[in-house]
Amino acid sequence: MDTFETAKVCELLGVARESIRMQVNRHQLLALPQGGHEVFPAFQFKDGAILRRIPEVLGTLDTDSPFTALLFLLSRNGGLRA
Repeated sequence: MDTFETAKVCELLGVARESIRMQVNRHQLLALPQGGHEVFPAFQFKDGAILRRIPEVLGTLDTDSPFTALLFLLSRNGGLRA
């Protein structure tokens, strides 16, 4: 699975680190802990934006575990296809 570092996500979305942090805290963007920092699964971005349904799905999931959220997003759930 391809991932982006925080700096790349900031560049991609044209926002500051604090904005990224707020989106992660609000369960609008998925960040995974990795070796003392965070990485962001690349599949949640397209054309310089967060995929439209990612914040909705993450906000609906009843978990604080980023790995549980990742497993759900990677599952074959036809209802998530836009």
